[in-house]
Amino acid sequence: MVLRPLATRVPKEIEQEIRDIMDLLRVEKAQAVRMILEIGISEWRKRTALDLLRQGEVTFAKAAKLAKLDVWDFADLV
Repeated sequence: MVLRPLATRVPKEIEQEIRDIMDLLRVEKAQAVRMILEIGISEWRKRTALDLLRQGEVTFAKAAKLAKLDVWDFADLV
């Protein structure tokens, strides 16, 4: 996997959260931020898929695909 640089500004509170995670996991800042982003994106996909499914805007299969889950794992969320 090729890693691309990403720069952003965050409030002090979020910076402290990142530092806490770095200390807890004993990882560098870049690795901590990557882990947080991966978890956040995964959760965002699941929530968005569930919201769209509830609103009737997508089918169950499309919602599962948006969540990047197979239909059986997505069924566990519902």
